Amino acid sequence: MADYRRGRTVEERGIPAYDIWVIIRSALWGVVISLLCFIIFAVVINSSKVQESTIPPTVQTIKIISVAIAGLLASVATNSRGWLKGGIAGLIYILLALIITSIISSEPILFSAMLNDAFMAFVAGAIGGIIGVTLKSK
Repeated sequence: MADYRRGRTVEERGIPAYDIWVIIRSALWGVVISLLCFIIFAVVINSSKVQESTIPPTVQTIKIISVAIAGLLASVATNSRGWLKGGIAGLIYILLALIITSIISSEPILFSAMLNDAFMAFVAGAIGGIIGVTLKSK
């Protein structure tokens, strides 16, 4: 039977407080990696003749890779549940990206696009988390 007592610490409930900070820090690193990649991509677009049709898939690829790296970082720094911690890092990444996008852009964000990004981020972060736990165990 599950124990539903009050007053349990964060560690007793599942994710230790240290791991929460590691997950947040990993998501921040994912955002930094994305921003650097977007700057490099912007320079490439301005200096060469890149078709506009390549922009959306490239942006999506950068986001997926950045989230997977964030998930990997979150799971390597912790001991267990890499898929969950990576997925949470991905969701925090999307939340931070949403905040940054809403500050920079005046265009409204579609709810369906936000849900799609959240699902993609959880899956990519979970995959990165699984890879991180596997690499750490070797």
